[in-house]
Amino acid sequence: MRSILLSFLTVTALIIGEILIYTGNPLAGMVVHIINLQAITILIVTDKNIAHTFEDQNIKPLLQSIILLLLLRIVNMAVPIFFVPSIYWISIIYGIMFIPIYLLLKHQGFTQKEVGLNCDKMQLNPLLYIPAALFIGFLLSWIEFYIIHPEPIIDNSSVPNIINLILIMFIIIPIVEELIFRSILQCRFEKLLEMNRGLLMTSILFGIMHSGYGLGGEILFACFAGLLIGFIFQKTRCLPFIVVIHGTINVFVFGIFPLLL
Repeated sequence: MRSILLSFLTVTALIIGEILIYTGNPLAGMVVHIINLQAITILIVTDKNIAHTFEDQNIKPLLQSIILLLLLRIVNMAVPIFFVPSIYWISIIYGIMFIPIYLLLKHQGFTQKEVGLNCDKMQLNPLLYIPAALFIGFLLSWIEFYIIHPEPIIDNSSVPNIINLILIMFIIIPIVEELIFRSILQCRFEKLLEMNRGLLMTSILFGIMHSGYGLGGEILFACFAGLLIGFIFQKTRCLPFIVVIHGTINVFVFGIFPLLL
C-alpha cells in the first residue's frame, strides 16, 4: 500500500507540473518538476526501508524511472531559455539522455527481452513488421499533423536536411522516448500495477507529456497513440518495431507534411 501511495504522489506531482505547462505557465511547471525530481532523489537516497517488502521492491526502480522522465522534460524545457531551439539542439538533448538511460538499464538489471531487443526470438520478420510499422506510423502522423499543424523543423527538402531529419526524428528521438516510456516505465508500471493497468498508466503519462502544445486534442491523441504503441510493445516486446512507428510519425508530422501541405 505504501508503494502505491508513493507512486501516486510522484505521478500526481508530474501531472500537476504538466497541467501548469498546458495552461501557459511553463516556469511554474518546471519548478514543480524540479521539486518533484529532488523529492524523489532524496527519498531514494535516505529511505533505507523503501525495499523491505515485496511490493516496495518495485517502487524504487519505478521512482528512478520517473526521475529519468523528469530529467528529459526539464532539460527539454530549459533549452529555449538559454539557446535558440533547432534540430541540432534537439539532437544534443536527446543524445545526452542515452547516458542516464544506459546507466539505469544497467543498474536495474534489465534483460534484453524487457528492453525489447529479442525480436528474432518472437519470430518477427523485419520484411513484415517494418512495412506494418511504417503504415501504422503514417496513419497516426496524418491525424496528428491536422491536430497540431506544426512548422517544418527543416527549411527545405534538400538531401542534407532530409538526412538530418531521418537521423534525429526517426532514430535518435524515438529510441530515447520509447526506451523511457515503453522499455522502462511500462515495464515498471506493469510490475507494480499488473499488465493492463501498467499499459494504461504509461499511455496516460505519454499523453500528458505532450501538454507543451497547449492542445487538449493533442493530449488525447498522444494517449491513444501511446496506448496503441504500448499494446504492440506489450504483445511483441520488439523495440525496433515501435521505434519505426514513432520515427515515421515524427518525420511526417514535423518534416514532410509541413513542407508539402
